[in-house]
Amino acid sequence: MMSSELFIELRFPGGRYHTTPWDRQVNEGAVEWPPSPWRILRALIGVWHAKESENVSEAVVKTLVARLSELAPSWHLPKAVQAHTRHYMPTRDTTTKIFDNFLVIDRDTPAIAHWPGLVLEAELSTALDRLLAAFNYLGRSESWADLRRIEPPSDFLPNAGPTERIAPAQGQENVRQLMPLNAQRLVDWREGYREAMISRTLSAAQRKALKSGKDPDKIKLSKSDLENIEKSLPATPYDVLTCETDALQKAGWSQPPGTHWVDYLAPPIVAWLAPKSPARPNTSLATVARFAVASQVPPRLTTTIHQTHKLHQSLVKFSNNHALFTGFDANGARQQGHQHAYLFAEANDGRTDRITHLNVWIPGGITDDIQREALDRVQHLWGKDGHDLQLVLLGVGTPQDFAGHNTRAGQCPLMEESTTWRSLTPFVSTRHPKQRKNGEFKRDEQGLIIDGPERDLMRLLNEQGLPEIVAIEAFDQAEIAGRKLRWLEFDTQRTKGGGARGPSHGTGFQITFAEKVRGPIAAGYAAHFGMGLFTPIDPFANRSTP
Repeated sequence: MMSSELFIELRFPGGRYHTTPWDRQVNEGAVEWPPSPWRILRALIGVWHAKESENVSEAVVKTLVARLSELAPSWHLPKAVQAHTRHYMPTRDTTTKIFDNFLVIDRDTPAIAHWPGLVLEAELSTALDRLLAAFNYLGRSESWADLRRIEPPSDFLPNAGPTERIAPAQGQENVRQLMPLNAQRLVDWREGYREAMISRTLSAAQRKALKSGKDPDKIKLSKSDLENIEKSLPATPYDVLTCETDALQKAGWSQPPGTHWVDYLAPPIVAWLAPKSPARPNTSLATVARFAVASQVPPRLTTTIHQTHKLHQSLVKFSNNHALFTGFDANGARQQGHQHAYLFAEANDGRTDRITHLNVWIPGGITDDIQREALDRVQHLWGKDGHDLQLVLLGVGTPQDFAGHNTRAGQCPLMEESTTWRSLTPFVSTRHPKQRKNGEFKRDEQGLIIDGPERDLMRLLNEQGLPEIVAIEAFDQAEIAGRKLRWLEFDTQRTKGGGARGPSHGTGFQITFAEKVRGPIAAGYAAHFGMGLFTPIDPFANRSTP
């Protein structure tokens, strides 16, 4: 009986490994490598349910996965070459192209995982041996797999693992690995997330009350609401790993509750064909298409996310899934650098908060083909209760071509230059604020909550290459045409699609940069669909006196 640190050997007898990371779509062309702790531990539980439940008790399995969740493994990985096949899957009316992405791995060369410092008790080791021997595949069923526990190899040298454990080497790539929180961190996470869910549920109830004319400040959560929140949050690593994917997606989780991402360094996956160098954005191309909106009952600005979603659907359809509208290239890989389309709305008639314009901003540039095949063809969007939207393409150009504060002349303030900007639509954070065990928020040296909305906004704008933010201040409502709109009145949840999202419904900010910035400026969850949009508040900063 082995009593040393845990090592597991993994071989692929078929020479192929098919699997898609948690946060990626199957047609993106991504393959999870190395196998994540999340996948391995879920597979252990699945094998136990299917084959070994009579031989291994549930209590032992729960203890085993809790021990394996204590730390992420290091790996020695063999060379992996990425390839794919393409299939056309029939549907009712047409066929859909499907990419089957996989890694080609030498069937005689194992991948070896090591959990440093983890020595399992005899009972747990015996249970693990039974479960590993029962494996037929890992990932998709085509990924035949043999797994077994082994003695520590004398020549073991990890070439992949958590960044704090692996020395950087030339050519290594950064990858993310999903795994459950260990038991202690799960307790802290559960308490903090419980408070966040209570806040989010209460905000939704208050927003509903506000729309029906009731006082939102009198709304309280019921006992059953609180009980449902308690039941939705896993209490042990086993509970985390046994959540059903369909239930998670239906509940709106962007990742399994009680999990976290671990940053790994790993050898690069070899491409079957050498990748082409990414093209630089063509700054000589137009980047903005501006539409006027006409309707018997124009939609309110608070419904922006729904109007931009409909516009996005039309553009994707007419452009035949062009990468500048989908955000994915021809091989299904996610584009980097946010060069694809941002869609946003304006309410410029000066009397109401009804939408008057829709804009398409494509930092990567608008080619003649995109204009001819997509932008010129979008003339109609379906509307609520039969009040469809008619779109008139006013022009295609650069932000400078449309910039200005004379909205009666059709100019767009959102494309002006300014140092100080103010939220027009709510900024929805992409991260969850960090909390201590006593419920207090953790703060940085500036007094800002770590991963709170202010800090997240500053991070995202910095990643866009914008100048330093010298002042930031939150405020609780927007003012449009003399009407005050609370952020709760805005719909901020996409009906389809993903994107990282924090617990807040949305917040407004006034930000001041160290120097002037040209709009549009948008950041946060659903920024490509009109959320997190800013408007300048110093309209005369760039004008001379007539």
